[in-house]
Amino acid sequence: MNRVTVQPDRLHRRFNLRRPTQMQLAAASFAVCTVAMWPVLSGQQIQQDPTFSTQSALVLIPVSVTDHQHRPLTGLTEEAFRIYEDDLPQTISFFSQNAAAATVGLVIDNSGSMGVKRPLVAEAVMAFAHSSNPDDELFVVNFNEHVGLGLQEGMAFTSDPAQISDALNRVATRGLTRLYDGIAIALDHLERGTKAQRALVVLSDGSDNASTMTLPALRAKAQGSGAVIYTVGLFSVDDPDRNPSVLKDLAGISGGEAFLVHKLPDVVPVLATIAKQIRDTYTIGYVPTNPLANGGFRRLKVTVQPAGGKPPIIRTRPGYEATHRAFPSVPVDR
Repeated sequence: MNRVTVQPDRLHRRFNLRRPTQMQLAAASFAVCTVAMWPVLSGQQIQQDPTFSTQSALVLIPVSVTDHQHRPLTGLTEEAFRIYEDDLPQTISFFSQNAAAATVGLVIDNSGSMGVKRPLVAEAVMAFAHSSNPDDELFVVNFNEHVGLGLQEGMAFTSDPAQISDALNRVATRGLTRLYDGIAIALDHLERGTKAQRALVVLSDGSDNASTMTLPALRAKAQGSGAVIYTVGLFSVDDPDRNPSVLKDLAGISGGEAFLVHKLPDVVPVLATIAKQIRDTYTIGYVPTNPLANGGFRRLKVTVQPAGGKPPIIRTRPGYEATHRAFPSVPVDR
């Protein structure tokens, strides 16, 4: 199998496009997105790229590498990475330093407990929208006792901060909390995205008192989705609605990070940090030595050896299910 390294700013070279038209660039972008679909693609599914065997199956893993101040470590080469599946070393056959666009869902708690926090949450989300890649596909899921997509009817995604602002203002803060349902709907909506990298940013106090989806079902859905989930907990230490363990768990199983904000003004720089981490995620891929047809859960471990300095913090999902499963969907309220 040939090794594939993708530099997003050189797509035209990879696809042998001399003077790329808009249509050619779109086709090249679609091909890369198809290659990077989580968690497994057969060679027949990625026939746009002839370097893959039709008998192969590629597993792709998003990896975040930061220092101890949450600052992404960029410019690492493929040689710095090692990946293990069930403790067995794997050969890297795909490597990308993502400065590419992403599909990102902003999942916003609008329950009664979030009332006084809501203005700063809106400010932080807008800062995130302005600092994201202009080619990102963004959407909003608002939830309280109802769950709904925030963008106006017929608009699946946007890169326009004004549309994000409008989506945030469609719901008043009141009522109960359907956190699990809100995340489940956002995971479903991510499947409509066209970008290879997919992430959710969840802002909540972590409590749930009204969802139809259970936490175990949501965990399974998150693990099977391939989305990286960043959670932002907004509560004081004596907040009766706080549930940081749920936010930490959902971030951890997806390879994301949980940020617990005790001083409300800190939510703005936190979302700026998340936006930068999404932009600077690495993607590594390999063909498992244990055939995927054997099924089962596969444990993952990634190590990074940068040149000098303290050992970095590495975040990636702890494993994946080698068989495709059907996950429950939650109806969207409009």
